[in-house]
Amino acid sequence: MTDTSFKDPGKSPKPQSDYHKNVVTAAKGGGISFIGKILEYLISLGFVFLMARMLGADQYGLYRIMVTVVSISAAICLIGLDGGLKRYIAIANKKQNTSELWGIIQIGLGIPSVVGLLVTVIILFSAEPLANQLFNKPDLVPILRIGALAIPFLILINSFSAISVGFKKMQFVLYGKDLSFNVSKLILSLLAIFTGMGLLGVTVAYILAALIGFLVLAFSIHKFFSLKRGIHTAERNVREIMNFSLPLFFTTVLNQFGRKFETIILGIYGIAASVGVFSAILAISQVGAMGYTALRNISSPIISELHSQNKIRDLEKYYQLITKWSLIFNLPFFLAILLLGDKMLLLFGEEYTVGSTGLIILASGTLVNAASGTCGTLINMTGYSKVNFYNSLIYLISTLALDFILIPKYELIGAAIAGALSIIIVNTIRTIQVYYLVNKILPFNASFWKPIVATLLALVVTLVLRQLVFVQSPILQLVTLAVILVIVFFGTIILLKLSTEDRLIVDKVYQLIGRKKKGKKQRKKNLPN
Repeated sequence: MTDTSFKDPGKSPKPQSDYHKNVVTAAKGGGISFIGKILEYLISLGFVFLMARMLGADQYGLYRIMVTVVSISAAICLIGLDGGLKRYIAIANKKQNTSELWGIIQIGLGIPSVVGLLVTVIILFSAEPLANQLFNKPDLVPILRIGALAIPFLILINSFSAISVGFKKMQFVLYGKDLSFNVSKLILSLLAIFTGMGLLGVTVAYILAALIGFLVLAFSIHKFFSLKRGIHTAERNVREIMNFSLPLFFTTVLNQFGRKFETIILGIYGIAASVGVFSAILAISQVGAMGYTALRNISSPIISELHSQNKIRDLEKYYQLITKWSLIFNLPFFLAILLLGDKMLLLFGEEYTVGSTGLIILASGTLVNAASGTCGTLINMTGYSKVNFYNSLIYLISTLALDFILIPKYELIGAAIAGALSIIIVNTIRTIQVYYLVNKILPFNASFWKPIVATLLALVVTLVLRQLVFVQSPILQLVTLAVILVIVFFGTIILLKLSTEDRLIVDKVYQLIGRKKKGKKQRKKNLPN
């Protein structure tokens, strides 16, 4: 068959199979999610940068301890139901069973909300012993008590985000979780500082931002799937959903907040300034996870559908494709951190440059995470959530053991090593499990030589140019070399030729651009003279 993919940007061949439809869905949903992650990351990085400078390393360290405690508490309150929402909404939506959908949503919102209110009360009353005895920081008491009020809203944000993913409506997550929450948090925090409210004001801003994010998400879901329904019109299968979701309990906590355990341990050992620096390097290292996270989110319902229809060959191809895309997104960021990490940390101030080695170590863990594909999601969405429960226990034990062994002696570097090693251990185990549990499918295929070649070429070119670029400003040198690195990497990928699936996505982009250009011309034509 003749390949006409690039002959007419305005016309693209329709997907020839359900697999190709899933590829387009993954690219569209993953693209929306990736844009959201980029915006979220940029806003969060700006937030870290401004708060680190305005509050100082010690005060910002206290804030990060509060956010970590509150975030982990909210994740615990979900008791794995965010994973259950993604799986069962996708299946019920495929069957177009409205009463079943309504029942799943009731379970996914109701149970975590009740648990969340209980945990909020517990933290309100236990803030003093937590701050004084666990962290040895009396100034943390009012911050913890105020911050705990954000827990119910954070739970609802995560629950509504999971509902959006189940419906494959990634734009709702973009509007509510990625943008509304983070933008309002930044703006309200700056207002608090400029009005002299300091750290307490920034904490209140965190609560208000969580409320705003929840309201935007709830409104978006309501517009798509009305929440004004009778409670008793739902078909609820609590036992089945809970049997699937409960084993995801630790997985949910650790997938979202695993690396924040290092923040807690650093805080316990009284190294507040190190908490601030670690938060900064963690924020930078996570840039490479944006593509992986975006693709993982949209992949949950697709994997669930393919497995329920016993399309194992399509599932393997999809698994390999998502792994390759994750790796392609991550590699340029990893190279930038490896070669230019010290200059990145100068953005936060001189006191943060001590974290350059830790930044490279954390970025290595993120690279392995991307290279493992969506192994954890695949295990969950193929019905083996109990296996991931044991994986999460291994992750938890290895993380805490490494934290308590390495942090007291090596502090910041120890925290980075512990975070990276625990990710490498658990993802190696998950990849092996996928092979044996799901018809011996692997995350890699022969096409992976292309990103490897692109990485080596970009590494050599950037290393050579770093010796030749005589720019006084470290920031200007950072920007110049980073742009060159990205151009060389993606230019090499394109020159080595795209796969069939990649061309399918490029066709869709060309088609979209062609429609936009055609629409602009039509609007200009209709304008009065």
